[in-house]
Amino acid sequence: MRAASLLLAAALLAGCAGPAMLPSGEQRPPFRDPALSVPDAAQWLAPGRTTRQEVLERLGPGEAVRFDTGYEVRVWRARARDDRTVPELVVLFDPAGVVHKVRARPSYGAPPR
Repeated sequence: MRAASLLLAAALLAGCAGPAMLPSGEQRPPFRDPALSVPDAAQWLAPGRTTRQEVLERLGPGEAVRFDTGYEVRVWRARARDDRTVPELVVLFDPAGVVHKVRARPSYGAPPR
């Protein structure tokens, strides 16, 4: 009985740790403001002027990779359940925490099979 209870608890916890279940074709917005699109966010960013703090406040945390050189890359992607490629925004910050480079990739629909 104890083993069955432990197995059930482990299964429930594993389900909580997995990706969010979204209906087919639905996307979760990549930014704090769900109405903000990737092209609009990319246009708002000004290399050489916009700071990391401003970006985090407006867009949310995204996924971060920090390098030993002091540079940092942040990526924001919509989440989708199906095989479509989703739009993404990639921002490179210099060691001073200022936007150095911006790349926006649009959604291209389902990949060819």
